[in-house]
Amino acid sequence: MLRDLVSSTLGNVGWNESTGTASRAFEAWKATDTEIRAFAKLALGWANRGFDEYWAAAGETANRNFNPEDSSGYEQADAFHHAVDGLWPDEFEWIVRGTVIREAVTFFEVYLEQAGQEALDRYWWTDKAGQKHRMRLHTEGAQRSPGWSTLVRFHKELGNNVETDRVRFVRDLRHLLTHQRGELRTEEQRVRFADDHVVAYAKDPSKHADIWDEASVGGQVQLRHERVMAILDDLGAVVRAADPVIWSIRWDTGALPDVDTLKSHKLIDMIPV
Repeated sequence: MLRDLVSSTLGNVGWNESTGTASRAFEAWKATDTEIRAFAKLALGWANRGFDEYWAAAGETANRNFNPEDSSGYEQADAFHHAVDGLWPDEFEWIVRGTVIREAVTFFEVYLEQAGQEALDRYWWTDKAGQKHRMRLHTEGAQRSPGWSTLVRFHKELGNNVETDRVRFVRDLRHLLTHQRGELRTEEQRVRFADDHVVAYAKDPSKHADIWDEASVGGQVQLRHERVMAILDDLGAVVRAADPVIWSIRWDTGALPDVDTLKSHKLIDMIPV
């Protein structure tokens, strides 16, 4: 027997992000999404100022030690390279943007787990012997969190599609960044993940307009700012589409799917209380 632990008093009030009428999991995701976006902006802004300072200092060092009889013409660049331990601005930007993607995908998955559990926490289940149980998303063996397949199938039972084509692509990109550091090792990977384009260096007179940013086998996947922000927006769209269902089940008049179905599909575990 399933028993509702929450008496809804919200009436006709619906899910509303702007008023905070959303799940607790959503509010946690939204706060983290804001932090991730701020990290991307602040880290690159601070880095640009810091790199400018290093470049200027490298110029002073090069001028101070300049010997016209033993000059390569790259003294400032060499001094800069040494000062930043070889981490040039473009590589720093790539690392920051790769970190943003990994963090965003990870917390997207955390949201799905927290939201699913929030919906389950509205109820307890009593067996025929009168033993009460709380319900928990199914975990395998000694794992402490449900697997991706469990999350996808559980949310599907609620009526939410959280594994869109775009989500599959972004999670695979996260895998590429995590396990291959973004290296495109095959032509198939290059075709799937490349973001070939001419970088608009012409907008910046300090750079060269003839530099191409083309992905190639053996090279790294490109991580433009616009691409990274689009990824965050796409994940956010899936969260915003799913959360009204979660909120309704946990806090309003929504209901869980059939518990026996969830159990038989190994989507939930029963924990005696």
